[in-house]
Amino acid sequence: MNRRQILGSMAASGLCWQKAAFAQTGQGRGAAATSREDFAGVVPRRLVFPKDHGAHPAFRTEWWYLTAWMQASTDGVADGRNGLDYEGFGLQLTFFRRRTGLGESNPSRFAPRQLLLAHAAVSLPANGLYRHDERAGRVGVADVRYSENTTDLGLNGWTFKRLASGQYLAEFTLRTRSKLTLGLYPRQPPTLRGVNGLSQKGPGRDYASYYYSHTHMRVELEAPTNEPDLPLPARSQGLGWFDHEWSSSILPPGAVGWDWIGIHLLNGGSLMAFQLRSRERQALWTEFDERDAQGNRTSRSSSTKVQWQPIGQWRSPNSLAVYPRGWILRLEERRRLEIRPVMPNQEFDGRSSTGIVYWEGAVELYESGQRIGRGYLEMTGYAQAMQL
Repeated sequence: MNRRQILGSMAASGLCWQKAAFAQTGQGRGAAATSREDFAGVVPRRLVFPKDHGAHPAFRTEWWYLTAWMQASTDGVADGRNGLDYEGFGLQLTFFRRRTGLGESNPSRFAPRQLLLAHAAVSLPANGLYRHDERAGRVGVADVRYSENTTDLGLNGWTFKRLASGQYLAEFTLRTRSKLTLGLYPRQPPTLRGVNGLSQKGPGRDYASYYYSHTHMRVELEAPTNEPDLPLPARSQGLGWFDHEWSSSILPPGAVGWDWIGIHLLNGGSLMAFQLRSRERQALWTEFDERDAQGNRTSRSSSTKVQWQPIGQWRSPNSLAVYPRGWILRLEERRRLEIRPVMPNQEFDGRSSTGIVYWEGAVELYESGQRIGRGYLEMTGYAQAMQL
């Protein structure tokens, strides 16, 4: 066996171990696994920046999540009101941190105490194309790292970093020879979700997360132009939505997944909503949070007061999972909002990293027949129950 074959075998073995650790701890099994009580819990506290931009390794699960609507740019200036009145493409980049609960007393740096995983995808509705890529690694080995002081993530050549200026920089691939480079520029202070950054996910204190967002971020993307299977402009600019969330217990009993939207509104505001869903597709918990152009909350509803009504069905040719083709959101019978995906096939197959298959795609939001915003919809727990 030559050196390349040996390294490939080692990498494959490591990936299998990472996926097994992710699944095992997600289900709470394994004699060597840390018990639920050993993970940090979510309690009311004031979020402190910039430290809370960093990782929180005492918690079980954490993610840094970016979505954006992009358009080609030749002069560095995006056209259209709020960057939303144009046809373009969708972009998604997510880094996950996972405390496995395994090997925590093992002094070896190869012990899989913490995993980093990452997903990236683009949706090109004009071409009907969806392209994605993924990474996975154990923290502590070469080029797999995080910082507890600010956002500074590295994973096998992919990076996501917050600078002292508040700007974010990221590099990743989409099964390309060359990297894509992102610059992210916040325009507003962090938006604290729930109550002062504590987002309830069910009754009682056991099911909650710390959660904040940066909405209306200016996003600049440089992409390789010599990739025939990835028809992206060399330079593009758009409007981005960034979430940072961490928890040790986010799914209440009976929940198999969630449906979530993050929408930039044409009037300059924003809208975030989610529901946690049972196997019978009944809502167990919902949240609706609408903000004006200054980031002030204009409408909020929690518990089960927001109704998510599926529109039609779409069956994935890859996973065979059946997803709603769209959604109607009814807010206490006062408003009716319609979520329309820009294309049906935006399913992310993450079985080579997290082991999870989910739908993550660009959508438009309508009210009274008029488009009022664009953003992203995430639907999990349709291919298999989420294990978090």
